[in-house]
Amino acid sequence: MSETNTATLLRAATAAHEAGRLDEAKRLYLHCIEHHPYEAEAHHGLGWLLVQQGDWSAALKRFVAALKFRPWEPEYWISQLEALMHMGQFEAVHRLLYRARESGLPQAKVDVFENRLTQRRIDILTAAVKASGKSVAGAAVAPHDELMAMRQAFLVRRYDDARKMAALLVKRYPLAPFAWRVLAASTPLGDVPDAALELRRLACDVDPEGVDAAMNLALALHDAHRFDEAERLYDRVLEKQPENIRALINLGLLLGAKGDPRAGEVLRRARKLGSDDVRVALALGGYLRDQDQPDEAIPLLEEVLAKQPESDLAISALSVCYLAVGRHEESAALFRRMNVKNIGELHALGIALFVGTHLKEVSPAELFELHRLYGQILESACTPFDHHENDRSPDRKLRVGFVSGDFRSHAMANFVAPMWEGLSSDTIEIFAYYNHSTVDPTTVKLRALTHGWCEIQGMSEEAVAARIRKDAIDVLVDLSGHTAFHRLGVFAFKPAPVQMSWGGYPATTGLTRMDYYVADVLWAPPGTMDDQMTEKLILNSGTSIFHPHDPSPEVGPAPCIRNSLFTFGSFNRVNKLNPATIHLWSRVLQRVPDSRMVIGAIDGNSAERLRVQFSELGVDPSRIQFFPRSKIPEYLQRQTDVDLNLDAMTYNGGTTTYHALWMGVPTLTLAGKTLPARGGCSIMKGAGFAQFVADSEEEFVDKAVHWASPSQWDALEAVRSATRDIMRRTMMERTTPAIQGFEDGIRWAWSRWCKGLPPQPYVVPPRA
Repeated sequence: MSETNTATLLRAATAAHEAGRLDEAKRLYLHCIEHHPYEAEAHHGLGWLLVQQGDWSAALKRFVAALKFRPWEPEYWISQLEALMHMGQFEAVHRLLYRARESGLPQAKVDVFENRLTQRRIDILTAAVKASGKSVAGAAVAPHDELMAMRQAFLVRRYDDARKMAALLVKRYPLAPFAWRVLAASTPLGDVPDAALELRRLACDVDPEGVDAAMNLALALHDAHRFDEAERLYDRVLEKQPENIRALINLGLLLGAKGDPRAGEVLRRARKLGSDDVRVALALGGYLRDQDQPDEAIPLLEEVLAKQPESDLAISALSVCYLAVGRHEESAALFRRMNVKNIGELHALGIALFVGTHLKEVSPAELFELHRLYGQILESACTPFDHHENDRSPDRKLRVGFVSGDFRSHAMANFVAPMWEGLSSDTIEIFAYYNHSTVDPTTVKLRALTHGWCEIQGMSEEAVAARIRKDAIDVLVDLSGHTAFHRLGVFAFKPAPVQMSWGGYPATTGLTRMDYYVADVLWAPPGTMDDQMTEKLILNSGTSIFHPHDPSPEVGPAPCIRNSLFTFGSFNRVNKLNPATIHLWSRVLQRVPDSRMVIGAIDGNSAERLRVQFSELGVDPSRIQFFPRSKIPEYLQRQTDVDLNLDAMTYNGGTTTYHALWMGVPTLTLAGKTLPARGGCSIMKGAGFAQFVADSEEEFVDKAVHWASPSQWDALEAVRSATRDIMRRTMMERTTPAIQGFEDGIRWAWSRWCKGLPPQPYVVPPRA
């Protein structure tokens, strides 16, 4: 049935319904749904018809369907809320209200339902007091000895006994606060979570000034990721008890999960109050790790691990902190200490994935299995949208959404900006979903390139997915993978018909609902990486478009010619400089004994550790010069003192390699067996410098020796003097094909979806 006929049928059903011809309207609604199962208005109209016939249960199913297909319609939220209220599913109303508020239901409408829920609980307690035969005062005071017996059972963890005693007490004394609190606290959420939450709400109603009852409810809501409700309760507790450490910790964790910068202040306040509390150390240490402050986080996390040696959260957070400061052996030891296949905390497993990509000790097969495990756990918690109403015309203009926390002054922006600038506005509309609070000039520039911009930090995964569906996104692109500020949980809901990952993370996401991974044929030669990906690979001749920093220093003469001393260099972040890399570089320095090396982006403690490593490998540390992290102009200027950069072994450089080429300095790289270990190969071969790519460690050392030989200095100087012009020409030559390859890959993937075909690998042919 065509859309025109469906609309005609729907109008006829609505007219019959309004005229009171219910049987005819029902038949027409069902006929419409039979031919167009995802017609939300037909489901919604049929739902209210069923209400008129007294069948609320069947009506609820129709309201659920209508809301699923059109979650941006306020009326559909209200209809489902009314049905749940009528059927007595009151905690489901609370839960749906949270989602409705996130999806834009006006607060006034939310307040109406919340007031009705509160009044209902008051009515329950009023009826209970009446049934007990006691006065209001008498119903609030239970026998002391029975309360103490119940308390003792709870303290020794005889929760079943405590729950039974509490249930009897609240029946006889319906307003006894402590009995309600124990009943709520001893009723686990896992069995019947809605009933358990209802008990916690009643406990708060009986003791509205009590802190413990409010904390119990807040923790339960926090665990359910209903952050707004939980935050209000934590705030209420802290108004009464400003030094409640448990409330401060939980509020800090909640704010951190929402990306609220107040989290650090709250957790530091908790640390000041509870300097010996391991919970504070773990919460603050984890927060500092997320804020890229490893030096401050490490002692806190070491303190936790000394007291809780089996804490996966502490182990994972400490492992990535060790990695960040170059303590790779300790990071690897903690990685092996984690029971990664049984980690229940998804955040801890995500950290393990990032750490694993940097460790030579982790095999490609092992790394893939961990990513796949992450995807399985995440997807099991998210019910995907099983239908998308997007127009299946293969050649129409596409709405392409990009999800990232890096739409700011960040390396990723160097690649996103030229891509967005070059995408054809005749065929693609760009939508951005930004998961960070920073707004800088780069953010402003990127936002101006979009047709739609949404700041999603603090929004739940489900709310973001609903917004993406409302925007009718055809192709959704992840730019983060398992790096900081990712939103892979959004992709687990499958809000767009076609989903793909590109650029932000050199490995699989692990999600089966991520259809494609975009790469180039030099980075992932066809057929070589398929067994490391849950996605299908879309490969083209070039996916990276780099824009250099403007202004940049001029390219100077090679330092080996200026001062007759050959200088190797590296400006990769320290977590890439694992022992295997230092060992490989040491072999080079031993073979070229008159050379020196410059290593940038290194703090003092990391520099000292590297000096020790080089010394143990037979290299005089005085030959190594270290520089701290600096701003881009100074960092680029440092490149003028380098003849040849040496790439990291397990996780190659990316942006640093491009910057070095722009400054005339080639990077010698080793082509590995995984995506993290092949980035340098892709960049150098793509720029036309295959002579700086080695296929084995022996060849890497031999090539380094070759280029460091005085007989090759003139050749290296020639490369240096020509590189910027080559880069300009390459950028011009590669930009259009790369953008076209990206567009054509998206269009091919979209066409397959329009035909109802599953994803499959594809090599994008160049345009004629």
